[in-house]
Amino acid sequence: MTHRLPIVAAFAAVLVIPSAAAAHTALDTTTPADGANLQAAPATVVARYAEPLAEVVDAGVTVDGAPVAGVRGRIAARDASQVRIPLPATVRSGRFEVRWTVRGADTHLLEGTVSFTVARPALRADLRRIAAALGDAAAALRATAGGI
Repeated sequence: MTHRLPIVAAFAAVLVIPSAAAAHTALDTTTPADGANLQAAPATVVARYAEPLAEVVDAGVTVDGAPVAGVRGRIAARDASQVRIPLPATVRSGRFEVRWTVRGADTHLLEGTVSFTVARPALRADLRRIAAALGDAAAALRATAGGI
């Protein structure tokens, strides 16, 4: 019986070592959460990993299926386990999909995606803006016509 114990221990070690070596850092959370419905667009999307990251390889954003230019992700200065992806202030509503690729400290590439929806401005607010713009245009036309 005692001669079997080293064989069992060696077999168990063979099973445990590859699984530990194959483990990669995992995505813990995103802010906003995947599938969230928001009233306002966040300034930044944050992805938090279980372990520190080495670099952001790529990041991108689409809104309603159209790519948004100029998006770059970075690792947070104070917490290397966070990826921060600022969103352009020009995009305020729609269906957002944010994608990124990072390199973990173990050199493996990790991909992540989060999707969320930002409500479109209320129709009433849009109509007020349009009415104000039309009023301004009408006043400018009256001023121009009155000077003739």
